[in-house]
Amino acid sequence: MAAQRESCCPSLPRTMRAARSRTSGAYLFVVLLMLHLTQELEPPTNPERFISGKAGLGEVVGVSYGHGSPTRCENARSMPDISPLARFENCHSGERIVLVCNGPSLNEMDLSPLRYETVFGLNKIHLGLRRFGFYPRYLAAVNDKVIAQEAPALRKMTAIKFITDRCRQLLPQDAFTFHINTTRIPEPFCHDIARSVREGHTVTFVALQIARYMGAAEVVIVGLDHRYTQSGAPNAPLRMEGPDPNHFSPDYFGGKEWDAPNLAQSEASYRCAREAYEREGRRIIDVTRGGACTIFEKARYEDIFGK
Repeated sequence: MAAQRESCCPSLPRTMRAARSRTSGAYLFVVLLMLHLTQELEPPTNPERFISGKAGLGEVVGVSYGHGSPTRCENARSMPDISPLARFENCHSGERIVLVCNGPSLNEMDLSPLRYETVFGLNKIHLGLRRFGFYPRYLAAVNDKVIAQEAPALRKMTAIKFITDRCRQLLPQDAFTFHINTTRIPEPFCHDIARSVREGHTVTFVALQIARYMGAAEVVIVGLDHRYTQSGAPNAPLRMEGPDPNHFSPDYFGGKEWDAPNLAQSEASYRCAREAYEREGRRIIDVTRGGACTIFEKARYEDIFGK
């Protein structure tokens, strides 16, 4: 995972759940039917057709990926005085979220069972979706170089995207894109993403904070290899010459600029995440095949997903 820069908003009211108009039911049924028929491994060529004309600050209308029906975090309307991020609070309360990182071990696994899970992808996961056999419901990206390199591809994705507000001009907020404040965050682990999210030198940590805000009881991590065969000083700007050996695709950073990982600080962030989860009776389980990270509880991928 590319290293993240350590980059506070005032407190905002807790989310208010607005009642949905009865007259919208038939329209939403049509929307959901269209999504079911068209949304498999690729996003629609024109995602705007699934956006309500009254969506305002990024209202989402029933995008469904993985198992189950659309959750209220995708259906709720935002109120003028409430952060658009507040709709995600506890929207997956008590559920499992699968966090897919970008390590090369993904190439050794059958990831097709994840099409039935609520999947949170990271950074350039779109480079492998045709091959992996699933489409993420959510995606996080906070590294400036990643976003600059992949802005057109990220813009086309119909996953719900959480993007650092530093890159708001590259990826403006819309029905599928939400900006998170990641600049100079004092809290070691942020519990309210409507205020702020700490980068912690790894986008994986960002996703763990968002998943906790969504109310996930369990986060299963896949593809957290946590090792780099080509690297430099922590956080140093580098250019990858030749194919990228550190990620699931040789094109990930191949021939491109990237930031060297800071594994020590990433591990400190992971410890913080594990402590925050376990204080609330939640779990983080790492099922990466051959992963080098020793911070999280370990399990076999096959024992959880049956493959």
